[in-house]
Amino acid sequence: MLVSYNTAMFDAPRSLRSDPAELGVAAEGLVELVTSQALQIEKLKHQLAGHQRRRFGSRSESTN
Repeated sequence: MLVSYNTAMFDAPRSLRSDPAELGVAAEGLVELVTSQALQIEKLKHQLAGHQRRRFGSRSESTN
């Protein structure tokens, strides 16, 4: 699943807004972005672990 991002944040000027409401909206957007990226990372880790188990078998994952 591909995650689409709001590129407006990246196109915005680098100056910090002074309006608290705008800062709150920006912070909420960043929290949402980080949350979705963290979820995507966990899904990919799980998928990679499954691929590794199928390719190498469970014996290669043991520490013995």
